Order: sequence, then structure tokens, then C-alpha cells
Amino acid sequence: MKENEKRKEGDSNSLVSLDILKKHLLEHHHLSAVQINEFVQSEIAIPVSCFNEKLSILESVVKFLKEEQDFNYHKIGLMLERDERNIWTTYANSQKKMKAKLDVSSSIRIPISEFKNEAGLFAAVKYLKENLDVTYHKIGVLLSRDERTIWITYNKKSK
Repeated sequence: MKENEKRKEGDSNSLVSLDILKKHLLEHHHLSAVQINEFVQSEIAIPVSCFNEKLSILESVVKFLKEEQDFNYHKIGLMLERDERNIWTTYANSQKKMKAKLDVSSSIRIPISEFKNEAGLFAAVKYLKENLDVTYHKIGVLLSRDERTIWITYNKKSK
């Protein structure tokens, strides 16, 4: 069996298992589909080391989800509440700017749910500032952005 066929078979087995789990949680634990999806998505978090000066925050997020998590454009679009065509374009742009793999070594991670329907830079800054109490300077270092940009982004959007 070819590697690609094995992968597809594994993916479909995983999807069947996930569907069975979702059905069980819906029927026996009375969780809503939204609650189940939020739980599944909350497990995925972006290491801050993925962010660099070459890519926008959203490009880094999409590149991470596509290359490191092996999600398709449709799934990424659902996770980020964006049109999958925009996800495709964002990924294509990230490939043009940076062919190398992302650095995923950081233990500081931002949950994927923070990026839902939100500007990438603001979402990252807001999470680091409000949840982890990181200084503007340190956020700038972590996200490879100028600390003044971080301050402006946070103070402009959060008012």
C-alpha cells in the first residue's frame, strides 16, 4: 500500500473515531456541538516561536495548522471562522515568503480559539497581555515585532 493511501486510510479512521466520540458526547453527556468543537479546538495551540518577521501573524497560524497539524483548508477555515479560499490564499502567500518550516520549539502557546474572526496581531497581543501578563517589550520579542507596534495594537483595539 502506498504511503499516501495509508495516510488517507488513517485519516478516515480518525474521522470515524472522532464522529463516534462526538455522537457519544452529544447523546450521553448532553454537550452541544458547539461545546464539543470548542473543546477539540482548545487543545490546539500555536507556539509563539512560529511568529517571525517574514510572515504576518495569520500567515504563521495558517502555515502552522497546514504544515505541522496537517489540516486541510476547509478545517482551518472552520477553526478560524474564515472562508477557506482566504485560508488558501494566506497559505500560498506564506509559502512565497518562507519555504522553511516554522520553529515550533516554544513552550508558550496561544490557543487557536483566540484567532477566531479576529485580527491576528491583536489576538496574539491580547492573549499574551491579558492571560499571561506579558510586558509589551516581551510580547514584541516573542512575536518578532516592535514593542511600539504591540502597544499601539493593544491600546487601539481594546478601547
